[in-house]
Amino acid sequence: MNDHTTADLLGPVDFLVIEFPDGQLTGEGFESVLELSRNDTIRVLDIEFVRHDEQGDLVILDTAELGGDERLADLAGAGSGLLDDEDLHTLAGLVDASSSAAVLVYENSWTARLAADLEAGGARLAAVGAVDLDDLDTALGD
Repeated sequence: MNDHTTADLLGPVDFLVIEFPDGQLTGEGFESVLELSRNDTIRVLDIEFVRHDEQGDLVILDTAELGGDERLADLAGAGSGLLDDEDLHTLAGLVDASSSAAVLVYENSWTARLAADLEAGGARLAAVGAVDLDDLDTALGD
């Protein structure tokens, strides 16, 4: 009998908010995300492209509104249901009102593979966590 939970089978799940200050979404840089996904280093769980309208309301963009950049279209459609409207409102609030943003939720799938390999050898991954960015800046001296 397998006594693993869903959390045991997933690597850590993180998110990124990528701001496009001029409001123009481009696929520049997303080749890295696609490559990491193809290599099974990460698994894209959710990606949403958002902007604010003239009244400041959140607008969720569909792929037709992304300017035809196939690098963005290759990522669009990933949807695990982890992001809801409240999440998107909160995260979009982190960027300037004149900006557009991509909100990316991804699993660090390499960690799940590592945990399985460790378990096969009789060990276990006991904890996973993130180091606060301010602590890193302080420790590494910017």
